Order: sequence, then C-alpha cells, then structure tokens
Amino acid sequence: MLFDRLAAGDSLSAMCREPGTPSKRAVLSWVATKPEFRRVYDIARQCGRETIGEDVLEIADRAGQRGGLPIPLARRLIDAKKWHFARMTPKRRGPRPVS
Repeated sequence: MLFDRLAAGDSLSAMCREPGTPSKRAVLSWVATKPEFRRVYDIARQCGRETIGEDVLEIADRAGQRGGLPIPLARRLIDAKKWHFARMTPKRRGPRPVS
C-alpha cells in the first residue's frame, strides 16, 4: 500500500500522518537500513515522479478546454505539482542546471 501510493505520486508525509501507517521516521529508517526496502522505495518514488509529470502535462493540455480546468486554477495546480516534484527529486541525482 505504501509503495502503491508513492508510485501514484502521493506525499510520504501525508501518508504517514494517517492512522495505522508507520511514522515517516520509521519509513526513512527502513530506507536507510534495509536494502530491499530501499530498492522498492526508490522504484516507487521514480514512478511517483513520472506520475506527477504526466499529471502536469494532462492538466496543461486540457486547461481552458471544455471539461478542463480554468487556466488560472490549472496554473496554480501545476505550480503546486512542480513544487512537490522538486521536493521529491533527490539532490543526489545530479547537478542543477546553471542559469
């Protein structure tokens, strides 16, 4: 369940606040100490990043169209998802582009 939700792009912090789920500290401890858990966790996180990216593209494509969100609302939602995506992306994955 934890890995499925991470793969869907859900927040670890939000999940860990729910009753019956392990604490965020426990999950991160398992990531640090259990190689198999870390492997599956990393795969789920990567899937979550891809899911968020797909969500952003879908929102952008449909913004302003019939059945889509109004453009100002779509823009706010995209900004929030981009912020979440940036927080999910580990700094160790590579250097930031220089502007």
